[in-house]
Amino acid sequence: MSTAPSSVTTAADSMIPPPEMDFVGGGDFAAIGNSFLPLFIKPGGLKPHHRVLDVGCGLGRMAIPLTRYLNEEGSYDGFDIREDGVKWCLERIAPKHPRFRFKLVKLHNSHYLPDEKEDASSFHFPYPSRSFDFVILTSIFTHLQPEVTLNYLDEINRVLKPAGRMFATFFLYAKGAAPRPERVASHLTFPHAYKHYRLQVENNPGAAIAYQESWVTAQCERRGLQIRWPVHHGFQDNVIAEKKRDLPLKHRWRRWRARLLGR
Repeated sequence: MSTAPSSVTTAADSMIPPPEMDFVGGGDFAAIGNSFLPLFIKPGGLKPHHRVLDVGCGLGRMAIPLTRYLNEEGSYDGFDIREDGVKWCLERIAPKHPRFRFKLVKLHNSHYLPDEKEDASSFHFPYPSRSFDFVILTSIFTHLQPEVTLNYLDEINRVLKPAGRMFATFFLYAKGAAPRPERVASHLTFPHAYKHYRLQVENNPGAAIAYQESWVTAQCERRGLQIRWPVHHGFQDNVIAEKKRDLPLKHRWRRWRARLLGR
């Protein structure tokens, strides 16, 4: 028996937070979430049976459209530092979708949780290694300082299965390039320059941070996350990376032997 479109809409609407609760950047909450789903599928490579991790799940903006896509073999886990966001997801999404799970983690962020002392640069994602097919970070690296970004890339590599993928958004820039018009229109000029990143607010690095694209590419590669697809540039830039596959045993032996012999 098919579900009537009106009942599907009503169910989705009950999961959408009121505008006054939205702390994840404004705009049309449902429309933004819905716009990402086709990108996760293609070029992202997300499949209905995949195990998904949403880093910084917020109020469920990415989770809600995924409730319509993941099947009974798939699952979703999300965590966030904001208690109000996780509480909303636990009350409005999880009861209807038991394969969707949400966790609260208290970590310092100068913009979102300034009074918390727990350092995110040493945070261990609360999930086993090699447990996810697809990891999502939308509007997360745009608020993380370099040492936290590097830790998160390490943790993403750890929790991804071989050939699993990361779909992440960044504010990226090319060295020497002028600020992009679409960002200037939103008053994001990132005037405070450092070695490989720029800040929008000098005394509040978590407000918004842009990274030099070549640095992000290099750090992903060093952590076994290969960027195999062209970066899609826009207001925020979409980066899709794949965890390196395990080499067959004979190839691993050849590599170990070459290292031992200094070749």
